[in-house]
Amino acid sequence: MRSPSPARLLGIALALVTTLPAFALGAQFARRSTPAVPPQHAAAAPQGTPCGPTTVTQSSTQTITNLNSVACVDQNTGFHGQNSYWRAFDLRELGVLGPLDVCEVSFGIEVADDMAGAGQPLTVNLWDQADHAFPATDQRVLLGTATVTVVDQADTILVVPITATAPAYGQLVIEVSVPDRIAAGDILFFGTNTDPETGLTYISSETCEITTPVPVGDIGFPDTHFVLNVTGTVRPLQPAALTVGDTANYVVTVGDTFPVKPAWTNNDANAVTLLGTKSPILEPAGLDATMVDGNADYGQIAPAATADCGADCYSVQVTGTRPEGHVDLFLVEALDATFTTAPEDTISPAKDWAIHVGGSFADVPSSDIFYPFIENIFHNGVTAGGACGGYCPGDTTLRKQMAVFVLRSLEGPGYAPPAATGIFTDVPADDPFAPWIEELFNRGVVAGCGAGPTYCPDDPVLRQQMAVFLLRTLEGSSYTPPACAGVFEDVPCPSLFADWIEELYNRGVTGGCSASPLLYCPTNPVTRGQMAPFLVKTFGLVLYGP
Repeated sequence: MRSPSPARLLGIALALVTTLPAFALGAQFARRSTPAVPPQHAAAAPQGTPCGPTTVTQSSTQTITNLNSVACVDQNTGFHGQNSYWRAFDLRELGVLGPLDVCEVSFGIEVADDMAGAGQPLTVNLWDQADHAFPATDQRVLLGTATVTVVDQADTILVVPITATAPAYGQLVIEVSVPDRIAAGDILFFGTNTDPETGLTYISSETCEITTPVPVGDIGFPDTHFVLNVTGTVRPLQPAALTVGDTANYVVTVGDTFPVKPAWTNNDANAVTLLGTKSPILEPAGLDATMVDGNADYGQIAPAATADCGADCYSVQVTGTRPEGHVDLFLVEALDATFTTAPEDTISPAKDWAIHVGGSFADVPSSDIFYPFIENIFHNGVTAGGACGGYCPGDTTLRKQMAVFVLRSLEGPGYAPPAATGIFTDVPADDPFAPWIEELFNRGVVAGCGAGPTYCPDDPVLRQQMAVFLLRTLEGSSYTPPACAGVFEDVPCPSLFADWIEELYNRGVTGGCSASPLLYCPTNPVTRGQMAPFLVKTFGLVLYGP
């Protein structure tokens, strides 16, 4: 056995431990801290040429900051227990538009030091999180794994070759796992920095009894940002659309058998012949999804063209008992692609096609005129339901609720507005709706309802006000609609809201409240049921799509 290095001795003797309670084996999360040696910053870089043309990362720099990392370690020795370091990449948000053939994962090492001098094991796992809900659910499928031996090093970027395909528009989850090495006497701290990151850093540890990944900020280390990158090649096939069912506004119901028709765009300079196969369908407990037809034929797709599978598409039957809440199935499609200049190649998985299962709210039956629109905004994370315990379709939409509706419709379910500062006298900064209301104000969508200024958060939204809410949120504060022409008998032209109301009509968002005579009912309050189609049509929300 070799003699301990100076770094090892300092790291063990002076570990800075958080105030978290001790866990199994006397272990807890700690930093390697040596007050006698000031923190260093190393501009580390991977060795050699990247294996592919595309690298995705949430790290703004590759700098490694010493004494900044965290690991679950034995509180007496500083030797590390089991630790898994995680990042989740939403490939579509990062501009990756086709399946990604991963060839390597690179990440920072602040320090690796093993007592025996033979190196220590480390495993990289690539996961497909089909429901884009990491880490809230464990609906992950392992795409690829690679185990390497990490030799002693510090302030480096370690490159691990690994082969796997991440599906288009998927959530690619990377786990870097190190086993419990307390008995072996090893030290390993992941390379991190305090520079901005575009996604959260997560950690889990069997040794410290945290089995579900948690943001490191939640356990006391908000400035610990893991440096981690994924490199590969993007396939030139992009998901274009998804049609489920044979009729407009179809929503899957348990007991149905229905067609599933994906469409793909060929972004290559050469034509491609595509054949699709299913493998597998991911389903929640209680439901059973059966492939009645597990193959699709897209024919030959010309460069820059889009095609679906026409008359030769998938067919699915869903039986069983629907669980409560938001329920999606995922058809995991593989593609056999033959480009005119290359032999046939299988892309697997190519895409996780989400198939929403209706029946989400007991107070919104499938016979309700607003049913498909309510299922749509629920599926898209715009709403989780109302105060009644269901969706409450007959309740009026309040001005404070409208702020959340329009911003989530525009920005997506993961959007969080900046913290409130207390702009409106009737909306305290600690009100849960305050950040949403103030963001609408800051964007120039609303000015309030009176002096103070006040917002009147509990007032109902009127149909005439709603037209402005929708169009200003979508188009921006500088938008001015075309002049009115006098479409509705109960909306004088000109008048304060006429231009906005008629623009909604001209865009096909509304047909009014009466067809004959053509009326808009501008001063009627908007119900939650009515709000759903306004949101879907204004912001182009899709229930089934890429």
